[in-house]
Amino acid sequence: MRVDTDDFARPRGCGKNHLVEVEEILIEPGAVNALEEAMSEGFLKEYISPLLICDTNTCKATEEIMEDIYDRCQVLVLDADDLKADQHAVEIVENYMDEDIDLILAVGSGTIHDISRYVASQYKIPFVSVPTAASGDGFVSTTAVMIFNGIEEEVPAAVPVALYADTDIFANAPAGLNAAGAAELSDDKISLSLIEEGDPEFYFRKQLIFTIIGFALMIVETKILDYHYLKKLAVVIYIGGLLCMFLLKTPLGITRNGATRWIKIPGLGQFQPAELVKIGTIAMTALLIVKAGQNIKKFRTVIVICIIAGFAPALLVYVLSSNMSSALIVALISVVMTFVAYPGYKIYVALTGLAAVAFGAFYSWIKKMAASGNMTGKFRLNRILVWLNPEKYIDDKGYQTVQALYAIGSGGLFGKGLGKSLQKLGYIPESQNDMIFSVICEELGLFGAFCLIALFIVMLWRINHIAQNAPDLFGSMLATGVFAHIAIQVILNIAVVTNTIPNTGVSLPFISYGGTAAVFLLLELGVVFNISSQIKLER
Repeated sequence: MRVDTDDFARPRGCGKNHLVEVEEILIEPGAVNALEEAMSEGFLKEYISPLLICDTNTCKATEEIMEDIYDRCQVLVLDADDLKADQHAVEIVENYMDEDIDLILAVGSGTIHDISRYVASQYKIPFVSVPTAASGDGFVSTTAVMIFNGIEEEVPAAVPVALYADTDIFANAPAGLNAAGAAELSDDKISLSLIEEGDPEFYFRKQLIFTIIGFALMIVETKILDYHYLKKLAVVIYIGGLLCMFLLKTPLGITRNGATRWIKIPGLGQFQPAELVKIGTIAMTALLIVKAGQNIKKFRTVIVICIIAGFAPALLVYVLSSNMSSALIVALISVVMTFVAYPGYKIYVALTGLAAVAFGAFYSWIKKMAASGNMTGKFRLNRILVWLNPEKYIDDKGYQTVQALYAIGSGGLFGKGLGKSLQKLGYIPESQNDMIFSVICEELGLFGAFCLIALFIVMLWRINHIAQNAPDLFGSMLATGVFAHIAIQVILNIAVVTNTIPNTGVSLPFISYGGTAAVFLLLELGVVFNISSQIKLER
């Protein structure tokens, strides 16, 4: 089967503006014959010094069927025993590289492909994928999973100019590798199953389920419950959220991309406890403000409330999950709520001015240190360095930011059309999550982005109106907390995507993929709607 490659022309994975085009994707018996033809008289003919990389097992399995191709190439055979996509393997390949090598052929399964794609990216030379089992992951992925200094990380890698999947070779592969094919080839960025059968609604379907659950709970909150129950349950929710954070350090904790931020609930799925902490902070801050009464006029009372309801849980979130963004949101929610409740404003103006001066001084110092090169190896401030100059770090930490900016810029005024984003097809890592706003900009343009922002503004305006007209102080503070939560996340997410602030993982409310966040945000709206339903209109 020859796959149509028209959709695979897009910005190169290295970040350059020129285009990469997957010239040929062939999945059929005898596909390697087409590869030999392409190298003899086809579009690969121009490469006169190709390097074929394989391991001892794949060499034995493919040497005979690919005899002509082996004869055309320099061949590097890696020891299959304990072979890993790590720095040691990269050094072996790099020691073999010379100036004449102008093409890399990866013959093997996942490990060989990760090594080959990474080296090809580093040397800026084309890469051809020849998977030997259904688990080969060298399709059109722009990243490779490598082990550096004992840490597994996802790094930018070369996009293949061609893929030749010979099913005759697959037939001789170990059964276990072929059985794992569905998992390996269904890469969440772009996959063989996506191209052959198509499943563009995968994330939509999963998110729809959680959204329906959230809407059902929101209706219950709106129509049946009374928001005053949160006054009785505020402490329980607050403590429950904190206790759930400790579960991250148990076998129930789930680690993804090096971060442990989810817990597994047997029989139900997974859950992000930081979202419960946010609701606990809103309820606890509202309760403490009500309990404070006239003492809220004293700034020391405000400080105590912020420490108990905001700063303490924020510190716990950061320590237990290393989630700076969620910790910041939790802390800011309590700050915003107490700011609204506190009758004075001069001290907040003074503190804001002081913070602005401190930030300006810090920013100037960072720029000076970065320019002198004194920061490298002395401070853990990589995100700030990337923020200041993402292009410089495009092969590492700046990759996601630069690709997001490419997406925003390529969308123009009215975008490429709904569903027609190219950057989401592997170029923006986890594009369905924190970077979803860049995809919206690419597909709907600046006009669509401004429309989305306008919708958020209208929502926040209405929540603020409800907060101002709530039947009592507790209801007003709850609505203010929901306002703060949504506003903070929207501002931080858009600021991160546009590189206005250093990159940190903040989802876009109601838009980013995430079941826990969707359910809890809709629960918060249910509380707001319940407050609204109890507002008495004057006749």
